[in-house]
Amino acid sequence: MFTITNHQKTLDELRNFENTRERGLIDPQMTAEKFTERLNENAQDSYEWLTNKGTWPPSLEDLKQVHKTLCRDLQNGGGYIEDEAQALKYEESCRQMIKDMGTDNSQQRLIALAAHTARCEGIELFKDHNSTVNRLALEAQMDIFLGRAQRPGVDQANYLQAVDLAQKGNPQVFADLIESNHRQAVDAKQEIWQFQRQTLGPDYSTNWRDQDPSIRR
Repeated sequence: MFTITNHQKTLDELRNFENTRERGLIDPQMTAEKFTERLNENAQDSYEWLTNKGTWPPSLEDLKQVHKTLCRDLQNGGGYIEDEAQALKYEESCRQMIKDMGTDNSQQRLIALAAHTARCEGIELFKDHNSTVNRLALEAQMDIFLGRAQRPGVDQANYLQAVDLAQKGNPQVFADLIESNHRQAVDAKQEIWQFQRQTLGPDYSTNWRDQDPSIRR
C-alpha cells in the first residue's frame, strides 16, 4: 500500500489554504471553528453521495481525514512526488486500487481514484511541470468524484483558454472556471487532453488510457 508524502500542516495553514482556494485571498473572518464546521459538512455530503451511489460508505471520520489529506496534498502541488521511483510506485498503487475496489482503506482509495481519473485524462501528477494545473485538476476530480455541487457553467472555449492561461502563469482564471462548473470540466476533458498533448509535446501523450484499455471509463 502506498503513502502520499505527508507534510504536516497546522490547522491555520489548512484554513488559509481553504480561503485561498475558494476566494483567492486569505479571509481573516475564517476561524478554526468555521473550518471544522465546513469539514464536517463536506464529510456529511460525501457520506450521503457515496450511500446514494450504492457504495459502501466509509465512516465520517475517514472522510474528514480524506478532506484534510487533500488540503495538504493539493497545497503541496497536486500529489507531486519528487522521487521518481516513489512516483512510479504510487502510480502502480493507483492502478491496483482501481482494479481492486474491495480495499477497505477509504482514504487511499478516494485519493487514488482521483489521481487515476486525472491520469487517464492526460493530467500528469508526478512531474515538476505545470504544478498549478496539476493541483487544480486533481481538486476538480475529487469534487466530481465526491459529488460536490456544480455551479453555473462556462463554455468549453473559455475553459480551454483558462488552461492556457494557467500554464502561462495566470492560475486564478483557471481556478475560477473550475469552481464555476465541474460538469463543464467533465465535458471538456477530452479536448483538454488533446490540448495539453499539443502544448507539452509527444512525451506527454503516454497515459493509462493508452497503456491499459481495460480501465477505460
